[in-house]
Amino acid sequence: MVTFLTLFIGVVSGMQSVQVAVAGPVARVELFLGSQPVATMTAPPWRAGVQLGTTLEPRALTAVAYDRNGHELGRDRQLLNLPQNRAAARIVPVTDGSMHVIAAHLVWWAPGLGEPLRTTFTVDGDQVEAENSLVSGLSRFGQNDTHVLDAHLEFSGNVVCDRTLLFGGGKLADTSAEMTAVPVAFEGRKPPHPTSWAGWFRAGGRPVDVDAVDKEAARVVLVRDLGVPELLFTWMRGIGASGFNRQVWESTVETRVYGRRQGTGYLGARPKDLLGPDVLMQLGPATVATSAPANPRQVNLFGFTGPVDARRYPVSLLLMRPLQTPVNGLQRRVADAVEMAANLAAHDNRRRAVVLCLGDGGTDYSLSDAATVRRYLRALRVPLIVWQFVAKGGKEQADADRKWGTTEVVDSYKSLRNQVERLEKFLHHQRIVWVRGAFLPQEVTLGPNAHDLRLAAEPEPGAAGP
Repeated sequence: MVTFLTLFIGVVSGMQSVQVAVAGPVARVELFLGSQPVATMTAPPWRAGVQLGTTLEPRALTAVAYDRNGHELGRDRQLLNLPQNRAAARIVPVTDGSMHVIAAHLVWWAPGLGEPLRTTFTVDGDQVEAENSLVSGLSRFGQNDTHVLDAHLEFSGNVVCDRTLLFGGGKLADTSAEMTAVPVAFEGRKPPHPTSWAGWFRAGGRPVDVDAVDKEAARVVLVRDLGVPELLFTWMRGIGASGFNRQVWESTVETRVYGRRQGTGYLGARPKDLLGPDVLMQLGPATVATSAPANPRQVNLFGFTGPVDARRYPVSLLLMRPLQTPVNGLQRRVADAVEMAANLAAHDNRRRAVVLCLGDGGTDYSLSDAATVRRYLRALRVPLIVWQFVAKGGKEQADADRKWGTTEVVDSYKSLRNQVERLEKFLHHQRIVWVRGAFLPQEVTLGPNAHDLRLAAEPEPGAAGP
């Protein structure tokens, strides 16, 4: 058996050190990036340098263990550049000379979360003790039957992580339940029951089973460019917003919005740019960041908010939320912000969309260009919708911003309301289909029996969504 000790979370690239743990008569371990071999290890500490490249796309890193005769003994796989839980874990079995499991060691990786607040282990549903994440005495469980070792970790911020190991009865495998969420859009019909989905989806050239269809609350992540708040302030004054001014808004937003007051208070009538029920909306990373970071991939993007209920929080109000970090001396990084917003939108497998709100334009200092990031969003099945904010009668921004594809011009509060309505209708037709097995998002395609739906992708010209 082979198990990754090096666990990757988030977007990774370049040269990385990878370490594995082995059990049994392992003579060599080969690492594969996709289907390409990238490293070979033949002795402890079973560590190698791996070049992950600079391609921004979901990929699979696989470790395969072989004996001295070249027979495969086991494999482990982790998916890279995908929205994931903020914590990852593996159970590493400890075996005796007969390949019987006598203990198990838990390893985890949770950047920024510190040590687990609580860790529990169970064997066949009964809690067992552990010391320094090592569960010993597993030999007391009969080796003729298959047993289930479960590990449950709880971190700060309500982050949890679970892992499962089967052992005994001739089995030794990490079988943590894994399914793949596939965002789809239905075209004017009610989704069928999962039992009727045979032949609708394929992965690796083979049919895959559908276990469930979900319509949990959607997540919309807004990426706000420079100049957008100022235009909205102008429009609000133009429609006669009672008592509206920037200073008043900045001083009262916490009590008027997060205080759960109905409406916005100072706009008079109930706002018209609400997304409606079953939508969580948040302001994603701003398009400005610190310049010249020590690690290019660790760009500090400003402007995050937590999710808010879109029934009570107007889109315009969220877009006008002040940026708490001064803009002077920062770089405009639109593509970096969209890339990170896509991970926010998809990380918990909800219906989703990223809305890029372009404003003043200017040079984009991002690590990746717009075309690369758009391909990444398509691979993640995250729809990208682009709103170009301009003054009334103004023109769209420079060609650099047109690289984001089809844009919808927003030149007034009324046109913003229209775009919000279209976005709400688009989300209404989205579903999350859960297929059995762990796949990269781009590996799942429509099968021959699929009809009246399409995979969520980038909006087509003139469409409200993909």
